[in-house]
Amino acid sequence: MFNLKRLKQTVKEKTGTAMMTRYPAEVDQGITMTTEMLKGIKAIDMAIMAQWANYRLSSLTKLEKISNLCLKIAAKKNEKKVGKMCGVTANLCTAISKAERNCAKDIARDLSSGFSKRMISGELKAAVKLIDDLKKRRLDKDAANNEEGAPDAAEKDAAYESQLALVQAEFANLPAYQTRHAAAIKKFLTTRMAALAEIEKACNDAKPGLV
Repeated sequence: MFNLKRLKQTVKEKTGTAMMTRYPAEVDQGITMTTEMLKGIKAIDMAIMAQWANYRLSSLTKLEKISNLCLKIAAKKNEKKVGKMCGVTANLCTAISKAERNCAKDIARDLSSGFSKRMISGELKAAVKLIDDLKKRRLDKDAANNEEGAPDAAEKDAAYESQLALVQAEFANLPAYQTRHAAAIKKFLTTRMAALAEIEKACNDAKPGLV
């Protein structure tokens, strides 16, 4: 809802013609941490999901199409070396695709649909709402105090202090959020390393049939 007093206060602050209440240093730090955490979680989630986007679709990936092509060649040339090599290549492509699809499924479940979704739409969304409300209460407070004889100055001061306390209580949870974020990233890395180990094994198993 549009608030003319807040707009006027904002303009006066930008032009240096009005008093502006400063948040406590730990609150400024908490606002920055919350903003950066939300931005970071969104960026990581988008990057990871884009990386494995093809493996989360029902249609065939390029690697799976290569596998099918190799299988056809292997069937036609099964008695020749090229046919046997194509069969090995097809099995390798299939193994790699399976590892990547499973990895994509696990990451989507644990990170995107799990941790990231809960944080973005849950805890951090609530924290951002508290911060936005604090900014409004701060503008209300300063607008009233900059207006000589404002009848609601004491009320606005109390509303600001009440909201400030809510924000400070929320910021006490930030270390726990960071710990959960680190655990989610660690789980992602563990999942990825397991998939890479599967791919490495498949490559090693295929080597004898490709020489």
